[in-house]
Order: sequence, then C-alpha cells, then structure tokens
Amino acid sequence: GADWVGNPVLDPPAATRAEFGLTWNAGGVDGYASRHDVDDVGFLKAVVADIRSRLPIDGRRVYVAGHSNGGMMAHRLAREAADVFAGIAVVAGAMNDVERDAVGPIAALLIHFFLTLPTFVRLVAKRSPIRLLKAVAPALLTAFSTSSSSATLPVTMDNLEHRAGVPNDYTSFVLPLGATVNMNGTALYECVAAMFIAQAYGLQLDFVTQFTIVLVALLTSIGVAGIPAASLVAITIILATIGLPAEAIGLILAVDRILDMLRTSVNVFSDSCGAVLIARTEGETEVLKSG
Repeated sequence: GADWVGNPVLDPPAATRAEFGLTWNAGGVDGYASRHDVDDVGFLKAVVADIRSRLPIDGRRVYVAGHSNGGMMAHRLAREAADVFAGIAVVAGAMNDVERDAVGPIAALLIHFFLTLPTFVRLVAKRSPIRLLKAVAPALLTAFSTSSSSATLPVTMDNLEHRAGVPNDYTSFVLPLGATVNMNGTALYECVAAMFIAQAYGLQLDFVTQFTIVLVALLTSIGVAGIPAASLVAITIILATIGLPAEAIGLILAVDRILDMLRTSVNVFSDSCGAVLIARTEGETEVLKSG
C-alpha cells in the first residue's frame, strides 16, 4: 500500500479502499485521505504508481470516496485518474496477449512455407523443393529484409532464370502477375489477424462470420500493393465487414512488422513455386534439373 503522513481530520470514516485489496493509510488512519492530508499531486502519484505496479488488472476500477469538500475534490481527481490508468492497464494486458498470440500467425506461415508449398513442388512439378529453396535464397532474404514483393521481383526473376533454370517466357509472365495477385501469405495473415482482433473484442465468430472473413481476406489480398504494411488497409476492411471499428487494428501494430517480413517471404516463395509448376506442366525439363 501507500502511506501518507499528514494531519487527518478527527475521527474520519474509513472510506478510501481499492477493489483489488489495497487499503490507503493517511496519518495512521486506514482508508482515509483528503486534501488536508496530502496534496492532490502526491495522492494521484500514489494511486497511479500502485495501479501501474499491478498491470494488468483486467479492467477493475478503483473506487474512492471523500469526506470534506476539499477531500471530495482530491478523491474525484484520484478516481478519474484511476479509471484512466485502469484502461491503460487493460490495453497493456492486451498487448501482452498480442505478443503471445503472434505465435499463431507465425506457425501458420511456417507450415504453409515448409509443408504446403514444397508438397506441390514435389508432387506436381516432380522436383526437389530443397533445390528450389537454395535457388531462390537471395530473393527470400531480400523479401524478408524489405517486406516488399514488388521490390524483390527483379531478384526473384534473376534467381529463377539463372539458378533454377526456368525460361524467361514463364518468369516474365508468372512472377509480375504473382507479385500482384498471388498474396497467399497475406491472405493467411489477414484471416488470423482479423479473427484474433474479433476475439479480443469479445465477438462470437460463428461459421458464417468465419467464412466471411476468409472470403473478404482472399478478395482484398488480390488488390493489396506489394509494399510494407499494405495488408493493414485490407484488415480494416475485414474489420468493418464484421462490425468492428477500424482503430482495432492498433492491437496488432506492435508485431506487424515482423509478421510482414515473414508473409512477404511466403508470398515470394509461392510465386517461385508457381513459376516452377507452370514451367514443368508445360514440359520444360531443365527446370531444377539435378547435376
């Protein structure tokens, strides 16, 4: 608790208590603090310091009461400050949840990158996905560092033509088109992010709502620009579709940059896989040829 030493009014009521179990003490009298005991600034600092030391507090509010006119003013200020910092505590707790729940999108992107796409390369193109990863490694590093599939496009085309053996006829058509519309990493991220925000706001997601999120994410990902953080605009559209405010996007801003780097790498690798698949189905035998 916090101790204030002053000159309390004789026989004051024990009134100032916090819902989370804190008992204020002023001049040796539990549960009472007025303007006569401490100045407003000291009172507010003590309330704020204790609330901040107990983050998160799950939205619980601090209730205080006063005795004299001066005490009422101090307590009113304290109550308002406590409510404000309680809201900050809830946001801070939500940000901790965001950092923890960022594992979900990362796991989904990694599964798509290391399992789904390589499976298509192996089963459809009949080529080694490990060889493809080695061939486009410079493009993947560029995508990871720039978070822009458009900026990575020249590197991707060069890697596939000179390191993977994909003819220019395919790379010059598939890759520019894929950098614009083949945003599967972005679509995957938008779905997970929108569902997380909806759950954070307490919105119940039935099957129809989840299907709507997936459909809108697929459509918006096609029109997303190949620049950093472009998918945030698409997520606001999804949030509006399911009845959530646009400012809810702030819940994921803290971790969006890292996830943007990952989903851009997934986008670039999927474009590369698409170019290899089309070249192989068209009968190109020199693509990723061993030896």
